[in-house]
Amino acid sequence: MRYLFALLMLALGPSIFGQQPPPGALSPGVPQELARWRAAHYSDVRYKLNLTLEKMSPVLKGTMEIRVRVSGGDGETGSGGGRESVPLAVAGGVVPIVLDWRKIKGHEERSTVSKVSINGLVLSPGFSRPLTDGKPPEGGTPNAFEENNEHLIFRDGVVAGENVIKLDFTSPILTSGSAITRYVDKEDGSEYIYSLFVPSDASTAFPVFDQPDIKARFKFELMAIEVVSNAIANGFYLGEESANERRARKIPVNSPHFR
Repeated sequence: MRYLFALLMLALGPSIFGQQPPPGALSPGVPQELARWRAAHYSDVRYKLNLTLEKMSPVLKGTMEIRVRVSGGDGETGSGGGRESVPLAVAGGVVPIVLDWRKIKGHEERSTVSKVSINGLVLSPGFSRPLTDGKPPEGGTPNAFEENNEHLIFRDGVVAGENVIKLDFTSPILTSGSAITRYVDKEDGSEYIYSLFVPSDASTAFPVFDQPDIKARFKFELMAIEVVSNAIANGFYLGEESANERRARKIPVNSPHFR
């Protein structure tokens, strides 16, 4: 009987304990353990970004929608062929969603996330889980996400199947050392803003799965103050709309190779 129990635990081990990131996976950066674990549990990732650029602003402002399909217990992704979302519980736990969100040293105050929700469930900011008496923090909700070691970690509200995370964010625009970079022409004072997503730097612009083997579809709209004259991206230009001295440029980038 003792040997039978040991064999049973070995058989169940991968399906039970594999649902949580392995030890050391939630260290700063993207450890190999985390990258492998996420690649095994996440699929069908899509980002939708609405960005706002203002002349000489110290930050990039945006709203974001992240869609990701999370595997369920024993590899299940929901009933009905995996297209339905069902509550995800495996041995009393869930498969969390772990996003990368790295703040640039010396400019941490410019990197913010707010108005966070998952699947329509409003979440309180990081480090504000309910106290043991069951009451949420003042001004908070009974559900929360965590911000820890350059990651945003979602447990509350996660379901097997497709999950939708929505949030607002700001990130720094610097002359060097940032994913969103500013250059000012010394001759005519023209301002240029460009992105430089070298490995591991995309997560300093907005929360992402910052690893090359998680491909994603990507779409964004750019809202620019009228003084911004040109916008260039590797996607089809859909047109622009003007309202309250602002101009919105719709540029979807639907590339399966974006990461």
